[in-house]
Amino acid sequence: MDNNRTNLFINPNVEKNSKTKYLLYSVIILIISMTGCGDSGESKEKMGNNDTVQVSEEEQSTEIDPVDKDAVKEYDKKIYKMVSASTRVSDILVDSMGEVGDGKMSRSELKELATQAKDAQSSLQGSLLTYDDVAKSMYLESAHFYLTMQWKVASDLLKFCETDNKEDLDNCGDVLRDSPDYLKTVDSARVKYLSEQGFSEEEIVAITTAVDEEQVE
Repeated sequence: MDNNRTNLFINPNVEKNSKTKYLLYSVIILIISMTGCGDSGESKEKMGNNDTVQVSEEEQSTEIDPVDKDAVKEYDKKIYKMVSASTRVSDILVDSMGEVGDGKMSRSELKELATQAKDAQSSLQGSLLTYDDVAKSMYLESAHFYLTMQWKVASDLLKFCETDNKEDLDNCGDVLRDSPDYLKTVDSARVKYLSEQGFSEEEIVAITTAVDEEQVE
């Protein structure tokens, strides 16, 4: 558990609701930076249904060419940072559940945080869907599944906070238990995808390491 994050909840000189809101703002900023939603002049078209937002002319002309390694690396970076952001949201919830168990955070605060986390995971899912028309791959599908499962963590925890139904908490715990395996599936699909795009093993290590180092602490 991240001691710095934990201290946000146990410092008696900081009002608890402010701490919870601080985490919400942190998550929103993180998601904006991961998905590019805050980039000037950029918007993306949602795939499926009839709901769309306008797409810039520049973005319409930048679909990935498999031989364009720079484009592939940028695509990989955006996808994996969304996965990392999703993981961070779930980590915040896990830490917070521990604080509730220790009596350092209230159930009502956990409920508020679970609501925020559910919304954050939904935003990440929606952003990932915008890449469906760019490059269909097992990498993208495994990332979709991982984000869906992290959304379920927040959703089940929120249900538990609202109903006190232990089954919901158990469901949340089951997904958290299996999440490392889901993430391994993403990692494996990612390596396979990069390999199929013509990157060597050494290049793949360099790409994945560079993206990992850019993750928010």
